[in-house]
Amino acid sequence: MRALSLIIFLTIWAAPLWAEESVGQLILDEGQAKIDRNHLDIVLLKPGKQEKVEVGDELFIGDASRARLVLANGNGELRLYSKSLVRLYNTGKKNLIGLPIGKALVELNDSANLEITTANSRLSTKGAKVLVWMQGKETWVLMLKGSGQVINLVDPEKQVSLQAGQATAVYQNEAPSPPLAFDPETLSEALNLDSNQPALKLRQLWPLPLPPIPPKGPLNKSSKSESDRIDEVEQQLDQAREQINEIQKRD
Repeated sequence: MRALSLIIFLTIWAAPLWAEESVGQLILDEGQAKIDRNHLDIVLLKPGKQEKVEVGDELFIGDASRARLVLANGNGELRLYSKSLVRLYNTGKKNLIGLPIGKALVELNDSANLEITTANSRLSTKGAKVLVWMQGKETWVLMLKGSGQVINLVDPEKQVSLQAGQATAVYQNEAPSPPLAFDPETLSEALNLDSNQPALKLRQLWPLPLPPIPPKGPLNKSSKSESDRIDEVEQQLDQAREQINEIQKRD
């Protein structure tokens, strides 16, 4: 009886802590996505399917796929593009999110804070709408609304402040570029491309020595079994992790 009482007490005491672990909901809009939670794999295959996500989860959005991460407590959402890998670190007053590779369009409510870390940079912002894109060895940050600060992870002293309508690029271990204004055409291209397609107009803003990235192939509309689609997204995730390891290698 005493043991049962102890179990009940611990369950009641721990429940609020578990509740605080929730980051929000991952909603699949197109294609497939995978949640890695303590080596437990959850694969989303049907558009409209949603799953609660927690601190410590790793999210991967498959090729030719789209998903939304709707943050808890009405803090906002991240629109996640194909081939994006997202790591959820913390909640509370500030959301801490990793985007080591891929692209996210972030829209926060006015009081929500966010830190989003790519393979080479970190953006800190509040109540903003911002596009963050890690491609190759470069991060692009386009501030659509609000303001924020971008630093280089290797040397945090290298930082810039962005206002609405401005963008910066962080190439490898270089300092973030001075803020530059972007035009509607450049923004439209950035919003509509998949994360692994070449952003030609963005690259015209900064004279960086980036090799061209081959365009994505045509969308494969052929029907595949659920097993095949799960295997496919697993292979894509392994490839993304390998790319991240290459990006984070320091000379």
